[in-house]
Amino acid sequence: RLKANIQSLYDKLPDPTDGKPLRSMLILGRYRNDRPRELEAWRQRFGDKIELRFLTVHRAKGLEADFVALLNVVQDTLGFPSQVQDDPILQLAMPEPETFAFGEERRLFYVALTRAKRSVVIYTTQHQPSQFLVELQANHGVEITQVEGAPPVACPVCRQGVLVERVNRTTKEIFYSCSRFPRCPPTKED
Repeated sequence: RLKANIQSLYDKLPDPTDGKPLRSMLILGRYRNDRPRELEAWRQRFGDKIELRFLTVHRAKGLEADFVALLNVVQDTLGFPSQVQDDPILQLAMPEPETFAFGEERRLFYVALTRAKRSVVIYTTQHQPSQFLVELQANHGVEITQVEGAPPVACPVCRQGVLVERVNRTTKEIFYSCSRFPRCPPTKED
């Protein structure tokens, strides 16, 4: 999907007159492993009009680009927010515990969102969107759009997951439950 979005932007841009790219794009990931394997090929293909750079969000602090693509914003151990537990020794150096869940991850997410001069596109999955996205959708009216299908609906119980269609194994009836199930109980039947 990212390649299709880069291609669409590329097609809309005129040919450069001075041989320099007309626009810049930061492709940001929470971890280095989020780097797209095809990045070098994309640089070859689109580099005459768009300067493409991949960085982790930590490395992007203080930088700007015309466009930002934020990858892997999913609810998973290596997603965003990262759910990797800090070493307990590090907690000794911290002045006091965070007041918000994932406080440092929230600040890092803010850094990622504020690197763009023109626009930000956030890439997630239908069944595991980051709780940050679900919170933005539920509390601040941010719209999550999908490439295919209907947009996700925030879980009314936990407000951290989204409602996912499921099928009862015994009765074959369709019902909806939270993507965080079994941590969040079933919420809506159809």
